[in-house]
Amino acid sequence: MIENRIKIAICDDEKVILEHLKKLITDIFTKCEIPMAINCFLTGKSFLASTVEYDFIFMDIELQDENGLEILKQYRNRHETIFVILTSHAEEMAKGYFVRAFRFLVKLLNQELLKESIYSGLDILRSLLRFSVIDENENIVLIKSKDIVYFESGDRKSGVKTLKNFYILHKTLKEIRPLLDTQFYPIHRSYIINMNYIDRIDRLTVFMTDGSIINISRLRRGDFNEKFYDFIRRKTWNDSI
Repeated sequence: MIENRIKIAICDDEKVILEHLKKLITDIFTKCEIPMAINCFLTGKSFLASTVEYDFIFMDIELQDENGLEILKQYRNRHETIFVILTSHAEEMAKGYFVRAFRFLVKLLNQELLKESIYSGLDILRSLLRFSVIDENENIVLIKSKDIVYFESGDRKSGVKTLKNFYILHKTLKEIRPLLDTQFYPIHRSYIINMNYIDRIDRLTVFMTDGSIINISRLRRGDFNEKFYDFIRRKTWNDSI
């Protein structure tokens, strides 16, 4: 399960590409305000010597004197992670089947495709995340993040709303936010909403499918519109695959 900081490895025998990809990935995570750490490797041998359990691995399929797919096979025996294959030859993509590659990126990187692969990978890594919440009878209940309509801030705790129930979670919104995937957005300092449950938007107001009405912070209106557009675009992309 993902910790608060996303761990990323990039392995490519061309230093220029390595540094370029590192900058692109760093920019994406910085813009999304998601904490992360990147380790770069010029050889598969040095990569395998690392003891870090990575959430993302960007692997060149054709390393000098090494085969990137064979390196990933060895790594896969130890960890589960998201594999993104880098290649200069599109015809090599079919070989990624043997390591269950998540995405393939041609080295002349399309920034939108890179962004999509990161966002979708984050959503998959966090799809199994469950929160221990307390119901009205003081019972502890495990609920999946995908079933949460929104989080509401409280005094050193948060309210958690699903379509049918309301729960209490002993975490603040600040503690919760790094654990959530890109389907969630902090629309107001007191609310984090799940964009899957937006019914409609009217200027500075969001109407949720459970009937809740939540105001959009004026300071976040522009950023929210951009993030919601990205969310819809990625959802449409994934549904078409």
